[in-house]
Amino acid sequence: MKNKMPDGMTDGGISRPLNDSLDQLLEDAALMKVAEDEDDESKGGFFSDSDGTGIRSVVGNALSTIVTVDFFIVIGFLVWFIAGIFCSSILKDDTVQILFNNQFETLVQPSLGLLMVAAVGGSFFNKEEQDM
Repeated sequence: MKNKMPDGMTDGGISRPLNDSLDQLLEDAALMKVAEDEDDESKGGFFSDSDGTGIRSVVGNALSTIVTVDFFIVIGFLVWFIAGIFCSSILKDDTVQILFNNQFETLVQPSLGLLMVAAVGGSFFNKEEQDM
């Protein structure tokens, strides 16, 4: 007797236990991971580091690290700005806001510029996702 599948198709009388199907799925995933790793290593060629990682991956990882660190620096500047607004409006003391305004051109603008440029540049080093 043939087993009915959810969409009305039959499986030809072959029924695999759930554990066997899961084991097969895990085995296929491991084989795909090994094949992907071999492809990545073969693409490195002359421009690869000691781990076999290509230059594109190394630059992409470095750029990602820079963007992450710079993001938190920009968040710190945002907190400084909000503290300046709070002090200026609630405490009626403009010292924090004036310090922020004086350092805006030398500290904040380069940090924002670096964040924007590195974010755009990092998109060129991302691995392309495969469509399924």
